[in-house]
Amino acid sequence: MLVFDSSFGIDFRQNHLILIFLRKSFGKIRLVDYGVHPLLPEAPKEDREAQLISLINNFISKHQIRKEKAFISIPREKVIVRFIKLPIATKENLRKVVEYETPKYTPFEKGEVYFDYQVIKEEKEWLYLFAVFVKKAVVDYHLSLLKKIGIQPISIQISSIGALNLFFYNGYNGRTKEGEPSVLLDVTEPFFEMNLIQGRDWKESFHLPMPPEEKESKIINTYKRSGLEEDSFSKSTFFVYGLDASEKMFPSLRETHQIKGIVLPPLNRIEAGKGISRPDRIYASIGVPLR
Repeated sequence: MLVFDSSFGIDFRQNHLILIFLRKSFGKIRLVDYGVHPLLPEAPKEDREAQLISLINNFISKHQIRKEKAFISIPREKVIVRFIKLPIATKENLRKVVEYETPKYTPFEKGEVYFDYQVIKEEKEWLYLFAVFVKKAVVDYHLSLLKKIGIQPISIQISSIGALNLFFYNGYNGRTKEGEPSVLLDVTEPFFEMNLIQGRDWKESFHLPMPPEEKESKIINTYKRSGLEEDSFSKSTFFVYGLDASEKMFPSLRETHQIKGIVLPPLNRIEAGKGISRPDRIYASIGVPLR
């Protein structure tokens, strides 16, 4: 972000719309304002769309936001995420290789999806990718909706990327020793999302329905699926956030499963505007317009 620059985040969730306005000046990024808006659960498509348009327009008008500064996040449950390992020889034609193998990584055919990827690690013989696949109809719907407001977003991403953007921006490795696992846990019902980082390597991403009971057991069992050794529990720090994250779950998780630490995620480089409380609730959403 440039000095005196600003950016606008639109985070589409299943049951909520989260709007973010950031501004940077004199080396600081300020969370000027945000809005968390419940959406009509079983409303007809036209009513839900009208609600979304009204909420976005009102937020833009309130802060006189420039529409060309918009970044969006589409619902995580609409997206398939894959961590892919490919021979280094594929590097020169990587996009074509991923496109060709789309049916291997998803239940979709090549022509049905948009995809993108990021090389997260490169070794002598292998490339390690984080890849995202989403049906074209999902992206086209959101672009069509925003077009009615006059918005052409700068980027389209998912909440996982927003959370990691903010986590790395805040210098997480000052809080954990090198090689120790960090777990970003977003609790926003009806789902929870878990992103596992070891050292500076993004290892895994889970997005699952949140059960009505025994939530902690579900979270811990999901963590065990990551493939890390059992003794990693005592070295792991859970950074917990989200609309339905509760401090009540922190002591219980720590005592029951001997996890090293369960804390709020770092926000030391974000300055909250006057009257803004609990920005950790919308941690991933703040990362969406962070660039």
